Amino acid sequence: MKLRKYPSLSRAADALSKQGFTARFALEDKQLIQVNEGRIYRPEDVAIVEYHRFLPEGTDIGKIAIVFALETIDGIKGLLVAFYNAYGKVNLLEFMDRVKIKARKKIS
Repeated sequence: MKLRKYPSLSRAADALSKQGFTARFALEDKQLIQVNEGRIYRPEDVAIVEYHRFLPEGTDIGKIAIVFALETIDGIKGLLVAFYNAYGKVNLLEFMDRVKIKARKKIS
């Protein structure tokens, strides 16, 4: 099955928002927070539906952006956008390493 490809982070975020990923998430103190509602999620409460990596224009090869399309155990769908350099963001990497990737449904 082929994963969608987007030319830029903003196009990916727009397309994913149109697919219902409208909530915003952030990682704070090793917890995933739904920004507008303040709900807190643990790694086992979240699934990665899609993710896409980008090298923002005008930056060096060591800086990467990733957009994660996430779905929570209570049905909230939203995006987590992360920017990191070659050293990474340890808390983000540790958290996302424990999040399961949701199985994709085959499209006929």
